[in-house]
Amino acid sequence: MLQAAAPDDPLDATWTLDWTAPPGCPSAAEVEQIVVRWRRSAPTSLPPLHVGARGRVVAVPTGGFALALDLTTEGTLTHHDEHAEDCDVLAEATALQVAMALGFLPDGPASTDASTVPVPAPPATIDLPAPLPSVDPSATARPTAGPADPSPRAAPASAPRRRRPLGLRGAVRLQGSAGTGRVPRIDAGLGLAGALLWPRARLDVVVAHTFLQRQPHPDRAGLSLRVWQWTGRVRGCWVPRVGVLELPLCGGLEVGASRATSRGVLRTRVAESPFVASVLAGALVWPFTRRLALWVELDGWVAWTQPAFTVQDLAPWFTTRRVGVDGVVGLELRWP
Repeated sequence: MLQAAAPDDPLDATWTLDWTAPPGCPSAAEVEQIVVRWRRSAPTSLPPLHVGARGRVVAVPTGGFALALDLTTEGTLTHHDEHAEDCDVLAEATALQVAMALGFLPDGPASTDASTVPVPAPPATIDLPAPLPSVDPSATARPTAGPADPSPRAAPASAPRRRRPLGLRGAVRLQGSAGTGRVPRIDAGLGLAGALLWPRARLDVVVAHTFLQRQPHPDRAGLSLRVWQWTGRVRGCWVPRVGVLELPLCGGLEVGASRATSRGVLRTRVAESPFVASVLAGALVWPFTRRLALWVELDGWVAWTQPAFTVQDLAPWFTTRRVGVDGVVGLELRWP
């Protein structure tokens, strides 16, 4: 339960927020910050109010998120149901409903009640459900007081919003990999990825390299090659969801080079050969917090070029395979 009220707040308005959301969604503190932003631009002539909000966000199996929001304003309960592809949108919708209930926006209940504050009606008649003959006639203007003044209703359109275009986010990922086909034996290596994320798609750029591996000559003792490979990869992904899990399906192009150094000869030589391949990948991603996600991936590649290496006049004894696979595990940091 989160209760927010600034000690020096001239509005004398408080609210409580009971907020539950899946990992990766905004926290209760982040929802509170949006409400505070609305409060700073609110008028200072509002009466004291207390609003209680209870929001529950759940992941929908078919995609997106659903919000069930209960608002209690001065004893009156209202319920709201919302659905969105991005749970950030539901967090902003919750903050907006709380701000309206507190009167920080002119469409809220508090701003409607505020129109009756200047009416010099006797206190005994304010709470009556219908006007009595003794009530000042100016109180009958209450239903039309809001629409009659167009200037307050223009405030939501001009107020600042925190929406990001198309729900765009950024991410970086540190990853380790193991596979076959790039260098002799196991293609163990490290990589660094940068990404742009949308609710249903992502664009990845990955730079990776394998560790040095040794390939001895099958017939000549002491003669060997030491081979490693570096690559850069660009790919686009479609990202379906199952609950909070993301399942990126990706395709792209990989370009790099294999580099070999000879050992056991009179003069050590270094050779480099280009590597180009098409890549298809599938991943399982678990965003266990809003900013951190665990990444597990399996990808396959088909090479357009096959780097091959030899020494002097000997036949090549290491050639990169035409087809290979890689397994990847990484940790991704996302923002904002």
